[in-house]
Amino acid sequence: MLLPKFAPPRTFHAELKRRTTQYFQTTGKAQTGNGALLGKALLLVGSLIALYIHLVFFTPLAAWAVLECVLMGTVLALIGFNVMHDGAHGSFSRHAWLNRFAAFTLNVLGAAATCGTPSTTRYTTCTPTSMASTMTSTSGPGCA
Repeated sequence: MLLPKFAPPRTFHAELKRRTTQYFQTTGKAQTGNGALLGKALLLVGSLIALYIHLVFFTPLAAWAVLECVLMGTVLALIGFNVMHDGAHGSFSRHAWLNRFAAFTLNVLGAAATCGTPSTTRYTTCTPTSMASTMTSTSGPGCA
């Protein structure tokens, strides 16, 4: 029986990375976020805080409360899909501490972030103590 012959291994991931790098080199754009991304993050977090304060401390009418809850859920999803996602991939900012802070917004949203740097990440639940050490160091020790 003859075995099939395939082209030399060139994975989709390797080709995608090559083309992405080529794009950023050609256009001269930075691979990390800029002022517009930071502004979007501040707008989303500010909106979340404003909606929460209004819902909790000013007790709007039921129809307004439902509308604000839907809007708050949308803002939470936008924070998760934009701020946390970019921070977890290290593309939110060129500063590592700001990327860790952006990734930490996952904990604010009610989920558990992973501990460690991208090369040493273990997908386990983190304790509050381990997350505090992750925010101040690059080693990320202490996962439970």
